[in-house]
Amino acid sequence: MANKSLHIRDARESELQHILALVTTSYKEFEAIVSPTFWTSYQKLVETTLKESLSSAEYIVAIQDETFVGSVLLFPPAVPSIYPGKTVKVSVPEFRLLATLPEMRGQGIAKALIAECIQRTRRRGAPVLGLYTADFMQAATRLYQKIGFIRVPEEDFSLDDPWGTIAKSYHLPLK
Repeated sequence: MANKSLHIRDARESELQHILALVTTSYKEFEAIVSPTFWTSYQKLVETTLKESLSSAEYIVAIQDETFVGSVLLFPPAVPSIYPGKTVKVSVPEFRLLATLPEMRGQGIAKALIAECIQRTRRRGAPVLGLYTADFMQAATRLYQKIGFIRVPEEDFSLDDPWGTIAKSYHLPLK
């Protein structure tokens, strides 16, 4: 990583608004790619997930020079993923809502957050770390594949929206 002043740590509950702002800013690029209705629904999903997961997920942040530059939520297995009109039972630990400030991309922040998730998942003895993504998240998908995540199409599901969005499952074996 180019910048050595990056600190990865657990977020404090009082920092939820910082995380919400970071994720909203990070995901803003998708607004131009998806339909306005989907975007509105997705923004609500992000906010709901962040606010309602305090008791079930680990909130991990990346801070550089006192600025929140990245975040991710790490969930244990069996915590359902809630999508508009759908609840999906997840059988492996997974991370959700990985975000990096747009102006900080390419500096290894997302990789550092994923590495933290991998380390925590390994410490708990889980054999796999999972995630879901969608086709409109192309850069993220390339990063996941580069790290070694593999497609698990049998766990994909449709968001049942008019645009046919598929949530695509990926797993990283942690042997």
